[in-house]
Amino acid sequence: MRFTYQELEIATDHFHESRLLGCGSGASGSLIYHGLLDDGTYVAVKKIQRDSIHDFSAEFWHDIKVREKVHHPNVVNMRGYCEGGGKEPDGPPILLVFDYMPNGSVLDALLSDDDSLLSWDRRFSIALGVVMGLEYLHEHNIPPITHGKIKPSNILLDRYVILHPPCFSFLAPECLNLVHMRMLMCILKP
Repeated sequence: MRFTYQELEIATDHFHESRLLGCGSGASGSLIYHGLLDDGTYVAVKKIQRDSIHDFSAEFWHDIKVREKVHHPNVVNMRGYCEGGGKEPDGPPILLVFDYMPNGSVLDALLSDDDSLLSWDRRFSIALGVVMGLEYLHEHNIPPITHGKIKPSNILLDRYVILHPPCFSFLAPECLNLVHMRMLMCILKP
C-alpha cells in the first residue's frame, strides 16, 4: 500500500521527537517513529534519508515489494511505504510503514526490572515463535528469505508477546548461497 507523505507526517505529528521510538541499524541512522493512522491503527514509521549511503535502486524497490507481501503471524507486517514528499536537503526520504509492536523487543524485556516479562513459559513461546517465523521465511515464502540479524533487539513483541523478526535478506531463487544475498534494511526497534 502506498501512503502519502502528508498522511504519515500527520500520523507522526510531523515526525515530532516525542514520537521517536529509536534508530534503525546501519550507518545512515534512520529514525523510527510511532504513528497513528486516520483509521485508528498504530504503526511504526521508519524514515530513511536519501544520501550516498543508500542505493534506492530497482533492486531496493523489488525487495520492498517482496517484503510487503510477507504475511505470517510471527513476522512483522509491513503495511506499506511512501516515496517522496518532505523538504529534506538531500531529497525526500523513503518511509516504510510497519505494524507497531507495543511491548518492544526481547532485549527491552531482558533489561527490564520486571521479571514477569520473560517467564520460562514466555521464553519458550518466544523461541517457538522465532522458529515458526524463520521456518516460514526459509521454506514457504517465494522467494525464500533469510533473517540477516537474529539478536534480542530484533525480536519484537506484540501485545500477546509473540515474536516478530523484522530484518530480512532476500535470496534470489536461482542463487541460494550467502554470497548472493541482498540485505533489506527494515529493522524496527520500538
